[in-house]
Amino acid sequence: MNGFPASIILCNGKYYKLKPTEGDNIMSTVINYQLSIFGKFSILPTPETIANLMAKINQETHMTMLPNMITSQQIELPSNRISAISNLGFITQDQMYNIAILNDRIDVTYNKVNEVEVSQSDFYSFAVKALSVIIDCSSIVANRLAANAQYICEMTDIDSMHAKGKDLVKNAAYYDDKEYAEWSLRTNALDSVDINGCNEGINVITDISSALDITGTKALVAFHVDINTLPQNTNLRFGKDALEPFTAGIIPLSSQIATGVERLIIHE
Repeated sequence: MNGFPASIILCNGKYYKLKPTEGDNIMSTVINYQLSIFGKFSILPTPETIANLMAKINQETHMTMLPNMITSQQIELPSNRISAISNLGFITQDQMYNIAILNDRIDVTYNKVNEVEVSQSDFYSFAVKALSVIIDCSSIVANRLAANAQYICEMTDIDSMHAKGKDLVKNAAYYDDKEYAEWSLRTNALDSVDINGCNEGINVITDISSALDITGTKALVAFHVDINTLPQNTNLRFGKDALEPFTAGIIPLSSQIATGVERLIIHE
């Protein structure tokens, strides 16, 4: 498959614009990377906190991150009242990178917004620096780490997209003579990664599914790789020194899975 046509796709509730890359033999394109930490913490978005974090993140990452307040809702028990919560975030002017500092969770995300390609290594280098600043400034210790990547492969047409689903997904006999309207496949395997001499168990999850662009005419296959430390271990044990070995350990796994899924999708 030679490149991607100019196209807008909808994936997980977000729109992404794909642009053509002339002369390249691209089998998939990355639309999103994310590095997250989880724990028991809350960072109030005071003016002092915003100014301090923004200055230090920009200095450390050599990026210009601007404040971006995030409003979310929570249900108050036992009254069942819904209240609005303001959380702190940062975002680049082109919206390629953003940081969401939520209660008990921080996400650093890259979204593809133009033809510039960002490698996993480059993204995780940025994300580790940004998270390290926040961990230092707020004395955070996390109990879970997670890395996510989302990819898109273009199919020649909608029929070939659904035929690929028939190849990949085994189902009840009822579907043997039916044309799929949509399909998905989810797999999880347990593995481990060394983090500062500790053998940490991880989930390695891959979701593959049919997708369409916003016009509903271009056929795509989306796949999502989610690698995260096991939720059963709730001990607060991950400081900033855990981020680099975690990302170094999961990058080869994520790349191996992406290559394998591309072969499944592209090659007959």
